[in-house]
Amino acid sequence: MEAAPSPLNGFLEKIYNKRNWFVLFTLVIGLLGGYSFYDAPGALAVWLEQDLNIAPTRLGLLYSAYSAPIVIFALFCGNLADTFGPHIFMAIYQIMTVLGSALFALAYSQTEQVAFIMMLMSRFIAGIGTEGLTIVSRKVVFAWFDETGISLAITLMMTLPFLGTQYAFIFLPILATNFGAETAFWSVFLICLISGVFTVIYFIIARLCPTQWEETDIEDDTNAKNNMSWFRRFISTVKSLPWRFWVLCLSNMFIQGALWPFVAFSPDFFYHHYSFSPEVAGIFATMLAGMAIPLGVVVGSIGRKVPKPVVGMIASLLQIICFLALGWATELPCIIATLGLSIVLGSVGTCAIAPVSQMVPRENIGMALGIMKSGESFSWLISSPVYGAIYEATHNFGWSCTFFACMGIVAFPLQLILFITRHSEPKKAGDAPVDMHV
Repeated sequence: MEAAPSPLNGFLEKIYNKRNWFVLFTLVIGLLGGYSFYDAPGALAVWLEQDLNIAPTRLGLLYSAYSAPIVIFALFCGNLADTFGPHIFMAIYQIMTVLGSALFALAYSQTEQVAFIMMLMSRFIAGIGTEGLTIVSRKVVFAWFDETGISLAITLMMTLPFLGTQYAFIFLPILATNFGAETAFWSVFLICLISGVFTVIYFIIARLCPTQWEETDIEDDTNAKNNMSWFRRFISTVKSLPWRFWVLCLSNMFIQGALWPFVAFSPDFFYHHYSFSPEVAGIFATMLAGMAIPLGVVVGSIGRKVPKPVVGMIASLLQIICFLALGWATELPCIIATLGLSIVLGSVGTCAIAPVSQMVPRENIGMALGIMKSGESFSWLISSPVYGAIYEATHNFGWSCTFFACMGIVAFPLQLILFITRHSEPKKAGDAPVDMHV
């Protein structure tokens, strides 16, 4: 007669079966440092200008140094992770993020010219590190969650790192006011170090109890990889991606190409367009990204039950309505439109990233995510200066917001196409079960 399983064994088995959520937690914390580093210069723009004469033009160059390399690098980042496995690249990218944040903090004690050059270098290094880590971490999430949980998981993966953005906007000015901007930037380095520790914790979990995907990730298609050069395999993979994936990429570009530049410009927008005080304008800017976290959880849960293009169409409509409301209907409480954009921001994981697993074979997911990230970065580089140029030409934020609304007008029919063709089969039979919600 067999002995009844002990309560302890039952408890440990439940913990083991839920380890994917622990993995998600470590991956999210692993990104917090990079997110806080990205927004740190904007959060401390006043101190940078006062102490190092970094005017808005130079501040824009710091953001360009972060984003511009990603347009090209992201194309290869995901493919390298597909070919050689994600873990080694996660370590490299996390190290680059930590080193970049340290270099930026060190630069603050240098002369103006030397400091700016060091800061450009740090943004270049940490930009590749953070965005590379983002791509590879998303690939890992697909390995740990099935189709029933991927919408919520990828939404959490995209929204919870906004806590790093909140740290930058809320706490860095407080630290700079009381202890100086250099101390504030060193605190960002500390956050990056903590993120690195959680990446190591993920490595331990993946080593001790890996998923089936991670056990076979490097072994799959070994003969094909040995018989084909990396570049030829890269070109072959690009050609094999289905047309619906490219439609999804375009839709993602027109949604995120409006959202992220507006998040960056939102303190200035609320300060001038609504005549808020700098403190109130900062609160609204913080709310825009911060509320995307709980609202994104709700959208991610809904995305498990309804077709994901429906979520995308609703997000596109909200993008149009909310930007037009913010730009022209200033008599309305702007908190309504701000929360609407938070919903759009929280919807991206469900309508743009989660469907990738059903459109692209498992062994090419990293490359697909890299292509999407490259498109996002390209859209940011184009839409940001266009937004500024429209304002400089018209001296009216209404027309700048109309430009972002027009991007939503383009995104809506693209999501409609995805909805109409949602019964298409996966790219490769057997890669994943057909999900009619994609």
